[in-house]
Amino acid sequence: MESSSLKQLILNPKYWSTWFFLALLRLVIFLPLRWLDVIGSALGTLLYYIKPSRVRVATINLKIAYPDKSDNEIKTLCKENFKQLGIGALEIGLSWWQLKRLIQSSKINGLEYLTTALKKDNGVILITSHFTCLEVGGLHSQYKNTVRSCI
Repeated sequence: MESSSLKQLILNPKYWSTWFFLALLRLVIFLPLRWLDVIGSALGTLLYYIKPSRVRVATINLKIAYPDKSDNEIKTLCKENFKQLGIGALEIGLSWWQLKRLIQSSKINGLEYLTTALKKDNGVILITSHFTCLEVGGLHSQYKNTVRSCI
């Protein structure tokens, strides 16, 4: 693809909302981590109320996963999930542009199991949900001397 057609594609107005969100994310990640949690939680709460189709899907999945929970408990879990989703969206910005800061504020649990398994030369498969720990886990080796703690 020629650079002029790529430039036209990138500057296409249909992508302006994406560029705006990325620019805003790039600025927001300079705030203190506690503020990011509050803003992310608010963002997740907003998504909970403006995306009822996604809430419906999440509620169905939670009911399948937790058949013994009441409707109120499922609703509480769903709201908390959306809050964590909002926080995670901001933490992804940290993993893109401030990975060292994110790692320094994280905590790794069970790293000794991974280290022991790797010493056996059998290979290791890591399984995780697609949350911030996935972003950090895949990149932490380049900063392993700075790691104090992965979420």
